[in-house]
Amino acid sequence: MAQQRGLTLVMGWLFVLLFNSPVGCRWVSEYSGGCWNTSEVEPFNCTSDDTTSLYKKVKNALWCTEIRPVQQPWDILNVKLGLTIAGIHDVNEKDQVIILSIVTTLDWEVPFLKWDNATCGTNKISYPKSELWLPDIQIEEFVDEDRSTDLPYVQLNYTGGVHLVQRKKVFATCDMDIYRFPFDVHTCSLTFHSYMLEEDEMSLTSKSREFIQRSSVTSDSGWILEEVTQVNNTFNLTTKRYFSSVRYNFTIKREASLYVVNLLVPSCFLSLLDMFSFFLPPHNVDRSAFKMTLILGYTVFLLITNDILPASGSKTPLINVFFSLSLALMVASLLETMFIVNVSNNANHYPRIPRWLHVLVLNYLARLLFMSPKPLGVPREVILNPHAKVTPDTSGEAMVPADTGEKDEMECAAVVDELKKVAREVLTIRFQIEEHLRPNQGNNDWKMIANVIDRLLFLFYVLFVVASYITIIAIWASSTVRHSK
Repeated sequence: MAQQRGLTLVMGWLFVLLFNSPVGCRWVSEYSGGCWNTSEVEPFNCTSDDTTSLYKKVKNALWCTEIRPVQQPWDILNVKLGLTIAGIHDVNEKDQVIILSIVTTLDWEVPFLKWDNATCGTNKISYPKSELWLPDIQIEEFVDEDRSTDLPYVQLNYTGGVHLVQRKKVFATCDMDIYRFPFDVHTCSLTFHSYMLEEDEMSLTSKSREFIQRSSVTSDSGWILEEVTQVNNTFNLTTKRYFSSVRYNFTIKREASLYVVNLLVPSCFLSLLDMFSFFLPPHNVDRSAFKMTLILGYTVFLLITNDILPASGSKTPLINVFFSLSLALMVASLLETMFIVNVSNNANHYPRIPRWLHVLVLNYLARLLFMSPKPLGVPREVILNPHAKVTPDTSGEAMVPADTGEKDEMECAAVVDELKKVAREVLTIRFQIEEHLRPNQGNNDWKMIANVIDRLLFLFYVLFVVASYITIIAIWASSTVRHSK
C-alpha cells in the first residue's frame, strides 16, 4: 500500500510538471483538444536589443498555437473587427449581387505574449501568421469563392496585442429595388461571425462607425457610399449554438447624372417635338410623315440605350414605363393623324354619324375642350345672268305678228322649243352647282369629331409630359437632398 501511494504521488507530480511545461501542453492539446496557462504571465526580458533575441523569445512564448489564446478555458476572447470599403466594383441588379473590395482588421490579445519594450528595443514586430492562432471570421452574405489577398504577416505589440489585416474581394448578396432607377438607393449588409467559436468562447465587436465612414471610399464606379452603420448581435446556427456577430449596413446611391444626360434628356426632347407637332395642320400629309420620322428615331434611341438600362427580373423600373408610355403616345398621335387625313378626304363616303357618338363627342367632349360646332353656311345664290332674273315665259305662245305667214310661224315654234331645252339644261346645271356649294351636315360632323379627338389627344400629351417632368424632378431632388444630409 505504501508503495502504491508513493507511486501515485510521484505520477501526480510528474503530470503536473508535464501539464505546465510547453512540450506537455502541446502533447495534451493533441490528445485532449485544449490547453491553457493558469498562471499570470509576466512580460519577458530580452538578453539584448537585437532582432534575433526578440524573435527567439516570441517563438518560445507562443507555446500553444492550436487553441484560443486564453489563460482559463472559460475566459472569453475579445476580438475587435474593423471594416474599410476600399471600392465598389460592380452592382448586378439582375443577380442581386454587389462586388466590393474591403479591408478588414482583426485585433485581439494574447496574454502570454508580452515583452519589455525597454530591454527588447521595440514596441511592435511583424510575425508569420502561420505560427499563430487565428480566429475563423467569415462573411455570411458571401456567394463566391474566397478571393482575399493573402498577407503572410501579422503585427505583434509588446502588450500582447495581435493586429491582422486582410484585403478581400467580396461577392455579396444584396436585396435591390431598382424601381426608381436612375435615382435608386440600396441598403446592403455584411455580417461577420465565426462558425466554430460560440459566444461564450469569443466575443466579436466592431470599431467605431466614424472610423469606418472616414476610412471608406465615398464615391467609386458610378456609386456613392452614403452611410455605414454597424450592429452587434448574436447569430444562431442551431437552437443550441449561438455565435457573436457584427453586421454592417451600408447605403449606396447611384450617380444619376450620366443617365439623366444619356437617357432622360433625349427622350424628353423627342416627346416635346411630338407634342409640338400638333400645331401642324392636321389635314396635311406632312404631319404624318413628321410623326413617322419621330417614331423611327425614338425606336433607334431605345435600341441604343438598351445596354445602359439595368436588367432586373423582379420589378420593372419606372424609367422603362416612361419610355413605353412615350412610345405609345407617339404611335397614338400618328394613328390619330391618319384618321384625320382619312376623314378630310373621304367624309362624303361615310354614313351618318350615330346618335350616341354625336351626343358624346359633339355635345359633351367638344364643350369640355371649349370647342363649339360651326353652323352651316347660308346657301349661295347662283345667278347665271344678272339681267335674266325675270321668270321666263313658258306658256308656249310666241309673239308672232298676225300678218306672218305659216312658214314663219313654224320657224318661230322651232326656235322656241330649242330655247326651252336650253333653259331646262341651264336650270339643271344651276341646281347641281347649288347642291355642290351647299354645306353638308354629315361631312361637317365627321370633321368636327376629328378635330375634337385631335384636341383631346393633345391635352393628354400635355398632361403626360408635365406629370413626367414633375415626377422626374421631384425624385431627383429628393435623392439629392437625402444625399446632402
